[in-house]
Amino acid sequence: MGRLAGKVALITGSGRGIGRGIALCLAAEGADIVINDLTARPDVEATAQEIRDMGRQALVWPADISNRDAVAAMIAGAVASWISRSPTPRYRCASRCWKPNGRMCSAPSK
Repeated sequence: MGRLAGKVALITGSGRGIGRGIALCLAAEGADIVINDLTARPDVEATAQEIRDMGRQALVWPADISNRDAVAAMIAGAVASWISRSPTPRYRCASRCWKPNGRMCSAPSK
């Protein structure tokens, strides 16, 4: 097991370039990955398949990160997706946590 086993990373711009490299490195360390790019192009799906081939889970979520509502929907959707897969979910985003209903709470999770 890698250092990031049991963790989920959301990486923007991870369909290609530096973002793709970061996604693959984190997956190699055991993290499951939410792949974000502006659209679900073939290279985004190829990155997701590479991560799945490592035995990790990958969720593709196209969203424009300059749109606050799109970002909130992406995070809520990703959290909901992993909550349905995990018996004891806890998710942290920077210094705030996300409730299962997609709303932020002010206290960080443990």
